[in-house]
Amino acid sequence: MVEQVTICIDAGNSRMKVGFFRGDQLVEMESVWYARPSTWDTAAQLVQKASRDVEGIRCAVACGRSPKLRKAAEDVVSQINTATSPVWLDSESRIPFRMNYTGGRPGADRIANVFALRRLAPNTPAVVVDFGTSTHIESTDAEGHFAGGLIMMGLGESRRALAEATAGTLALDERSGQASVETIRDVFAFSTMNALNNGLLLQQTAAVEHFLGKARERWPSTRFFATGGHAKEVGQLLRTNAQCIEELTLVGLLEFANHHFQA
Repeated sequence: MVEQVTICIDAGNSRMKVGFFRGDQLVEMESVWYARPSTWDTAAQLVQKASRDVEGIRCAVACGRSPKLRKAAEDVVSQINTATSPVWLDSESRIPFRMNYTGGRPGADRIANVFALRRLAPNTPAVVVDFGTSTHIESTDAEGHFAGGLIMMGLGESRRALAEATAGTLALDERSGQASVETIRDVFAFSTMNALNNGLLLQQTAAVEHFLGKARERWPSTRFFATGGHAKEVGQLLRTNAQCIEELTLVGLLEFANHHFQA
């Protein structure tokens, strides 16, 4: 029996991740930045490789509402070597759980993360912290329904916003946070750079820890996960033990594809 091939595309706000799955196994992944056109060839090469000599390939896409993001995702899908109709995940998609939203529409990545939690922690309350362009949290109850979350500015965006607000006088190098993590437990910093990095890291940590503490109060058996580009940087400061799964959103997209094509 030939394993099912699925291409999952997560078109985020600052970069796109393209994952190639055989069955449930992530075989290869590429991450491309919208601001770096030179990286786009890698995404095209991956989908061409994944779809070579494959019949019945599936494709699932999570994409923001921006027409530019949609166009970028469509360009990648067009590189698939076989005729395929991608299924797009959004707030109108048929899903096997309730999002319980009372205002606005949930982002596709948030829905994908709920799909992932249902796979990774079946019949168990779970929380995932996604440290991306924004830091957002999704939680699910024991029945696998969305049970609320949180959204705030991500660590990288916070650094850039601070630099812009101070006309560059408080500019932070993206790499400088890594060194700060080693000394942040002392809190008291003796340079402007470390003081700023410690402040931003503690800001993220405190908000996330507060949410996770509330989740533990609600569901003592909660399982915790972390994902996103800054998961390791901030995650090592958390008191709560969270399993880091780098490509969790792609796993959620695979689950969405499984649900859609089997429904």
